[in-house]
Amino acid sequence: MNGNHEAHACCCHHDHHDHVDHMGTPHDILDPEDAAFRQALQKMQAMAASMQGLHAEIDAALSRVSQQNVGYILTQQKNVRKLEQLYADCFAEPLDHPLYETMRQAEQEYLKNIRGILREARQLKHSRKEAGKEPAAAEPMEPGE
Repeated sequence: MNGNHEAHACCCHHDHHDHVDHMGTPHDILDPEDAAFRQALQKMQAMAASMQGLHAEIDAALSRVSQQNVGYILTQQKNVRKLEQLYADCFAEPLDHPLYETMRQAEQEYLKNIRGILREARQLKHSRKEAGKEPAAAEPMEPGE
């Protein structure tokens, strides 16, 4: 270390040099006392809560699917469309929060997986109907669907 720059420990427990501008570091971005941070976090919590309700319904239906009633998950197509619209609405305007992108990617991955499950269920149901192993009547739907 030369005489022009001297390291010191600061409140965030990292060594910094006197010439380093401490503003704008990840430590500062995560400051829960910052109003913008709190506002973004509250909005993300509301977004998560609204999406979790639809996740719960979709996941509950998925848990009741068996080899004999694989088409049952198709009753959740309406909820998946609602979730897709909610995703588009919630993530239309990026938030300045370090967890925002992680949340967006996780929700995107969930939707991708559910769409894949629905696509496979439609294919299985269609192939069973063609083979005469499944009646042409629609699968039972949940109340309100």
